[in-house]
Amino acid sequence: MDCVAQIRWLQAFAVIRKRPYKVLHSYAECCYTVVCDKEQCPWRITKVVGPHNCADRELTVRHPQLTSTLIAKQLMGILKEQPNMKVRTIIRTVEEIYGGYVITYGKAWRAKQRAWKMIYGDWESGYEQLPVLFNAIKVVNPGMHYEYIPKPNAWKDGRQIFGRAFWCFPQGAEAFRHCRPVFSIDGTFFIGKYRGTLLIAISCDANNMLVPLAFALVKKENNDSWGWFLRLVRIHVVGPGREVGIISDRHQGILHAVQEQIEGYPPLHHRWCTRHLAENLLWKDGVKDNFDLFQVAARQLEDYYFQRKLEQVRTATNAEGRQWLAGLMRDLDKWTRSHDTGGIRGMPVNAIVKFTFYRLVAWFNERHAKAEALQSARERWAKKPKRHLSIANERASTHEVQCFDLGTGTYQVEHRGRTTTTTMSRGPRSLARLSSTRLP
Repeated sequence: MDCVAQIRWLQAFAVIRKRPYKVLHSYAECCYTVVCDKEQCPWRITKVVGPHNCADRELTVRHPQLTSTLIAKQLMGILKEQPNMKVRTIIRTVEEIYGGYVITYGKAWRAKQRAWKMIYGDWESGYEQLPVLFNAIKVVNPGMHYEYIPKPNAWKDGRQIFGRAFWCFPQGAEAFRHCRPVFSIDGTFFIGKYRGTLLIAISCDANNMLVPLAFALVKKENNDSWGWFLRLVRIHVVGPGREVGIISDRHQGILHAVQEQIEGYPPLHHRWCTRHLAENLLWKDGVKDNFDLFQVAARQLEDYYFQRKLEQVRTATNAEGRQWLAGLMRDLDKWTRSHDTGGIRGMPVNAIVKFTFYRLVAWFNERHAKAEALQSARERWAKKPKRHLSIANERASTHEVQCFDLGTGTYQVEHRGRTTTTTMSRGPRSLARLSSTRLP
C-alpha cells in the first residue's frame, strides 16, 4: 500500500469507527504512529494498550479525518454517473456511508468541486480539452458537426483563449426530419468559476419526448451569439428547403437572429413561449394564480374564448400587469393560438459536452428499444398519437367527407345535416393547425 492509499485507509477507518486520531510520528518509509486525538488516551492504531473508551458517541458533525478530499474520492463514481447531484443529496449520502456523520453544506459543496476536478481536471484544462474531446466524439460519430472558435488575438501562456463552440449530432438531425417542423431555443448561464452561457435547440417527437438538436458554448446572449447559433442550426440540423417554426422568449438577440435571411432557406416562423410570458406577468403582479390563467388564455383556439380568458387575466392582475398586457396586443400572432397565422450549469465545460453526449446516447438507446417493442407488437403509432387518432376517428364516424380539389386541398364535410367546405393548406397557416394537434 503506497503512502496516499495508506492515508486514505486511515481516514476512512477513523471516520467509520468514530475514532479521530492524530499522527504522533511519521517517517519517509510511510510508517506512522497514530494515536487518539484526546490527551492521556492510550489507544493506538497498531497496538491497543487499553480499551479505547473515550470515543465520543455524540460525535455527529465534526471529525478531523472526514475531509472534503476523502468524501470526493468516495463519491467519484457516483458523481461521474450523476454529475448534477445536489449538495443536499451528497450530505445524505455521506451520512449513510459513514455511519451517521452529518457534514456541513460547505464541506459537501467543496467535496463535489474536488470530485469534479478529479474526474474532469480543473476549470482551465477543461477549456483546453474541448478540441480533443470533440475530435474523440466525432471518431465514433462521423456525422457529428462541431465548431471550436478561439477568442481572436487572445493568448495566455502561449495558448489561445477559448471563444465559443457549437456541436450537434447526426442522430438528432435525422430524428428531427421525422418530427413536427417546430423547435425551441433557450440559453442558460453558467454558475461555475468562469461565466458563460449554454445555448440549446430542442424539439419534440410524436410522443412528446424531447429531441435535443444542437448546443453551443458562448460568452453571453447577444445579437452575435444568437445569430451565429441559429445560423448553424438551420444549416446543419434543419437543412435547406424545410419551413420551420421557432419558439423562444423575447430576448433581443433572438428577435434579431430570426430575421436573418439565408439564401436557399425559407424564412423562419417565430412564436413566443407562453411560459416565459407568464413568468414575466408573475414578475409584474406577483400573483401565482395568474401564471396558469395567462397560459390558458394563450392556448385558446378561438378568438371569442381567448378574449374571455384574457379579460379574466386583466381583472385578476394589477395596473402594472395590465399595462404589460397592453404591450403584447400588437403581436397577438406571436403568442396566441387563436391569432396564429402561420429546464449541469456549474460543471467545467468539457464535462458539459460529455454530459450532452452520454445523455443523448442513453436517450436514443432507450427510445430505440421502445420503438422495436412497438414494431414487435405490430403497433404503427406511439401511445400519444394513437390515443389522439382514436379520439379523432370516433368523432369522425358521424362525418361524411368528399374531396373537391386535391391540388388545393378543398373538401366538403357533412355533419348532422350541416355542410361546410374547408381547405387544408400547407402554407404558414399549417403551423397553427399542426400546433393544435401537437403532432406531426
